[in-house]
Amino acid sequence: MDDKMIRNALELLSYCPLIFLVNGFWMLSNRQMFESVVNEIQLSTQQMSSDHCLTDIFRLTPTTPMLVLVFCLFNIIIMRRCCESRMKAWGFVISTNELNVDENLPNFFDAIKLSDAQDFVTESRYYRKNY
Repeated sequence: MDDKMIRNALELLSYCPLIFLVNGFWMLSNRQMFESVVNEIQLSTQQMSSDHCLTDIFRLTPTTPMLVLVFCLFNIIIMRRCCESRMKAWGFVISTNELNVDENLPNFFDAIKLSDAQDFVTESRYYRKNY
């Protein structure tokens, strides 16, 4: 049960970078704040125009790198969702194999000098006592 909850949480969290990039693009493309463009209204019942349109994404602005990252990340998410088996066949996955490497290394305290070992023990006792 816990494993499934963790997988679901990680699946949902994988969309966070896309959401943050879209939100950052929207904030940085605010024309009123960064270009001093203010659309005045005559009555409080009128809705103020934002002067945002779809053609704005084709203009070269300081927010263009964020927009490129949004498109790249969106494509990665689509590929991960639609073509998962093909991506696995091409090797674009994180391996689930666990490597057990035995390099025949000696015990830590056998490998260091006796004076250094005593320093490590003293330091360890100090940190356990104070922290």
